Amino acid sequence: MRRELGAAPDDGGGAVIRRAREQALALLRAKRPFVFNATNLSPANRGRWIDLFHRYGASVRVEYLETGWEERRRRNLSRRDSVPEDAVAHMLRSFSPPLLTEAEDVRWICV
Repeated sequence: MRRELGAAPDDGGGAVIRRAREQALALLRAKRPFVFNATNLSPANRGRWIDLFHRYGASVRVEYLETGWEERRRRNLSRRDSVPEDAVAHMLRSFSPPLLTEAEDVRWICV
């Protein structure tokens, strides 16, 4: 979505968030299942999305994917649109992993 909108990986993401919300709402209204793939670093950010999904009667599963530092770096550098390391460092400073109480199903996947 960032590529589609021409948004840089380290910008605030306002346009991306608006587009994601529009698409999610269309799917929720149609009662169609979907995967919402987004980096939500804090319980507050995740909670806003989860609350929206619940308002439409959706069941929510959160999947938290964890890798080691070197693997994360290798994957990021191999991406077509890699995220600058300073942006990654900034995100990690505000990161809080999901709690089991945040959704009906919370899974931690460590690779």
